[in-house]
Amino acid sequence: MTEARNRALALRANFEVAGAVVVEPPVLQPAETLLDLYGEDIRARAYMTNDALRGEQMLRPDFTVPVVQMHMADGAEPARYTYAGEVFRRQDDDLDTSANVIRCAMNRLAGISRNKPLLIKSVATIREISVAMSTASMFSASKIGTAKFKGSITP
Repeated sequence: MTEARNRALALRANFEVAGAVVVEPPVLQPAETLLDLYGEDIRARAYMTNDALRGEQMLRPDFTVPVVQMHMADGAEPARYTYAGEVFRRQDDDLDTSANVIRCAMNRLAGISRNKPLLIKSVATIREISVAMSTASMFSASKIGTAKFKGSITP
């Protein structure tokens, strides 16, 4: 996974050049908010644990919720955030699918107020990063909004 992480960090550096602030949400997240937003279905796919002081926790199933929470607490309008790291989802049916995936993205948060931010999300999994990294010119700061993975990145 070292090669995958290095590629994700290289992509994150390009997002940073394009004006995104690097954020690194903790791997262990409070479960309450995630369960409220995603519903109890996430429990079946998440790695859960209980902490005597912090209560029910889960390994980070994605980056979106902690990034939006951080923005609502501290953010300015509009804001761009980028991250690269692992997300964790149990795979009960497919042993060939990894339970942890490197994800890299740039999120642009904008809106009328911090209470209701508009999220414009640009996400790439490492498979998509690997394909896209073969075309290095795609990641110049001036072209970051038109980079292609499986879909479009539109920061």
